[in-house]
Amino acid sequence: MTKPVGKISIIQGLIGNDELATTFKKLKAQAKKDEEMFKTFDFMQLMTQLMYGTNDESEKRKLYQKMNELAASMKK
Repeated sequence: MTKPVGKISIIQGLIGNDELATTFKKLKAQAKKDEEMFKTFDFMQLMTQLMYGTNDESEKRKLYQKMNELAASMKK
């Protein structure tokens, strides 16, 4: 009969695993791509609201400010 392995032992065994590190690296890269995609979607949504919404001048200024912030974060 085999001895049960504790959760800590499993985690310690995985820490040095190159395959796991590679998988996490790929997941991190995919998350970054997804983040950029959602920022683009948000920007387009703001553009649509600006173009077709019935916004007063203060609302337009807020939309422009949000769009500028999104654009600046996408340049990084």
